[in-house]
Amino acid sequence: MSRITLCDARGLLNWLAAFKRFLRKKNPWMPIGRLIATVTLGTYQTTAELRQALEAGGHRIGDCAGVVLAKTPISKKQAELDLYEVAVKELGFENGATRQDIYRRVMELGFTVVPAEAGSLLQLALSNHANGEWRLIGMEPLTGRGGGPRVFSVARDGHGSWLHASYGGADDVGDPDDRWVFGRAK
Repeated sequence: MSRITLCDARGLLNWLAAFKRFLRKKNPWMPIGRLIATVTLGTYQTTAELRQALEAGGHRIGDCAGVVLAKTPISKKQAELDLYEVAVKELGFENGATRQDIYRRVMELGFTVVPAEAGSLLQLALSNHANGEWRLIGMEPLTGRGGGPRVFSVARDGHGSWLHASYGGADDVGDPDDRWVFGRAK
């Protein structure tokens, strides 16, 4: 009896995802996700230091994001993490999808949920992103203001660069144009 390795399984899942795109009359070999930044986890020793770096960089922190940031675990060791942006419709969800469905699909494609710390580090790395851009962070939700589950989002609007927190419930439904950020298994 032969054994299927993790690489074989991942390749099979990628082929299956490509076949599904073909059946939907999409380009089956279109790469999914775009590398947008590499961040270094463990750069800051505490959430207070991370918050100070955000504020010193001119980034605003929403009230709910401040609560989530205070609860964010900080990595003890430094490690680089590549962050990829994936649009919900790229995942085959033309009418939007729940956070739970999005996470399931990206994991099938070889992406990983990132530590919450990565959301703040991404905001620091994207200090010049365009006005109107925002991205949700594919992290395990943390309890935000009011007790609900929240994930970070990084954004820029007419009032500047923001770290927000929202959309943390497993059944929260996102728009097909929503962009999420995940890591890629190496």
